[in-house]
Amino acid sequence: MTGSDRRRQKAIERQDRGYPAQMGAVPLVEDDLWISQFEAAEILDIAMLRIGLLIQIDRLEPVHNSAGQGGVTRSSVARELARRADAGFLKRVRNSVSDFARSLARSI
Repeated sequence: MTGSDRRRQKAIERQDRGYPAQMGAVPLVEDDLWISQFEAAEILDIAMLRIGLLIQIDRLEPVHNSAGQGGVTRSSVARELARRADAGFLKRVRNSVSDFARSLARSI
C-alpha cells in the first residue's frame, strides 16, 4: 500500500465516523440527498483539501447520511458546479483567491 493509498484510507475512516462535534449540529439527510466528499471532489474536479475549504466557507453544505457518514448535499455540489461552469479564467482566479481569503478570515 502506497502513502497515497494510506492517506485515502484514513480519510475514508474519518468520513465514516462523521463530522466532529466542533462543527456544531450537522443535519442528517436521506441517502439520496447525500454525497461523499470524495465523490464531490471528483465531480468538481478538485482536491479533497478544497472540499474542506468549501465546507468551511459555506459553499458546500455538510451533512450526515443515515449511516452517520460525513458528506455534503448533492444540491450544494450542483450549485458549486454551476458557479464554476459560468466562470472564465479571471473569475476562477478571483473566486479561488476570495475563497481562500474567506477561509483565513473564518479561522481567525
